Amino acid sequence: MHSLRINYLYSAFFNVFKLVVPLITIPFVAKALGPEQLGTYLYVYSIVAIFSLVSNLGIMNYGNKIIAAHRDNPEKLSKTFISLYLVSLCMTIPALILYFSYCLFFVRDNQSIFLIQSLFLLSTLFDITWFYMGIEEFAIPIKRDILVKVTTLLAVLLLVRNKNGLVTYTVIMSVSALVSMLCVWIYIPRYVTLLKIRFSDCLMHLKPLLILSIPVAAVSVYTSLSVVLLGMLANTADVGQFVTATRIIAIPLGFITAMGVVMLPRMSNIASSNNVSMINRYIKDSMAFVMFMTIPVTLGFISTSQTFIPLFLGNEFFQAGVLLAIIAPVIIFAAWANVLRTQYLIPQGKNRPYIISVIIGAFISLGLNLLLIPKLKAYGAAVSMLLAEFSVMLYQTWALRNNLNMKLYFKNAFSILSKSLIMFIVVLIIGLIIKPVFIKLGLQVIIGGALYAFLNIDFLDSTILNGKLKHPAWSRLITLKSRIFIDNNEISEYL
Repeated sequence: MHSLRINYLYSAFFNVFKLVVPLITIPFVAKALGPEQLGTYLYVYSIVAIFSLVSNLGIMNYGNKIIAAHRDNPEKLSKTFISLYLVSLCMTIPALILYFSYCLFFVRDNQSIFLIQSLFLLSTLFDITWFYMGIEEFAIPIKRDILVKVTTLLAVLLLVRNKNGLVTYTVIMSVSALVSMLCVWIYIPRYVTLLKIRFSDCLMHLKPLLILSIPVAAVSVYTSLSVVLLGMLANTADVGQFVTATRIIAIPLGFITAMGVVMLPRMSNIASSNNVSMINRYIKDSMAFVMFMTIPVTLGFISTSQTFIPLFLGNEFFQAGVLLAIIAPVIIFAAWANVLRTQYLIPQGKNRPYIISVIIGAFISLGLNLLLIPKLKAYGAAVSMLLAEFSVMLYQTWALRNNLNMKLYFKNAFSILSKSLIMFIVVLIIGLIIKPVFIKLGLQVIIGGALYAFLNIDFLDSTILNGKLKHPAWSRLITLKSRIFIDNNEISEYL
């Protein structure tokens, strides 16, 4: 098995790469299609995502966990994979039938876009990423994504030229999703042997899958359904602005999701041996790391979004910059909840607080969306998303207050926040003083990043670098920082 560090790098690359490539295409596609056409594509995609819930159930989390539990037994591993996949197959086919019925009988506008995007739904039929996550073989899906995504990027840049390219863009993205899922099946014979499966082998998975499908469905209320409501109660241009902002914050969240994907099978394995001290240690370290990553990124987005979004996407997407500043704290809330969910709730089989938290978030999101979108449009959707994610984090934290050392997590987080606020103030001052946009943004990123790294040099030295950097200049920097910035709550003392 690979080390956690290597697996995290693989998983981080896997999660971020599939977001970065579309992000590279966004400036090009946004300028070619415009907010309205791009919004149409994203609106239809959100509807497809809702139908995909029927086929996915909770298989990503449950499949990852159960495969990890049996990865050392080849026979059980094969039986578990085949039975789980058969359950997924039996759910995807009805989902496809429902979707085609919806397209034929209820869709009047952009029906061709709806039908083409059925390929996204079909791709879920072949999605077995959960299997490779469970056996901790992250390189296989990464290789698949590199090849497919790079090909997709080239096709988009070559073929999507103007506002008449919506159909072409939809075909490229839909076909690439299907091909991406098909590629990994080549490697399955290495790990899985065909075995005879009984009906009872499939049936045993149905209850846990249905239980874990509840939070998946609830989460979709404040993700996909929010976009659908925005398209219905506002317009597709607002959809384009809102989803553009959410896709940008999805990039740093990809790093956090990567940690959850890596840690879920490892924590499930540890939970089976009831090693409480190791569980607490992993969660403590993970929480410190994700707060170290997400708090400065959040403040960085708030301070620079209205500069870099118009620069990155064009002035037509200025509203997306404002929306990004509103929803940026979601990065912190989602990261905190992700650690609690993937490293404690799911491995420990504590489904109840997990399900309740996302149901609360879903109700808050749905209620606020219906109330705010007719008046505030995309801004209403942004506020709804922010409060929904905060409520999920808050409930999970409260539910686990007696199980985990929340005071320590908050103490570390406030230590990071104090340093991040110094960086934030400096970045704002640079923004006020410097007028040329390119120079302003460059200085904000470079000076802000360097200042934050300097203020957290103890943490970088003791955790990221493991104390291996012995250069005298590095030692002098550590000494200098300790002299000019006294912090009694250094993260490193807890790690």
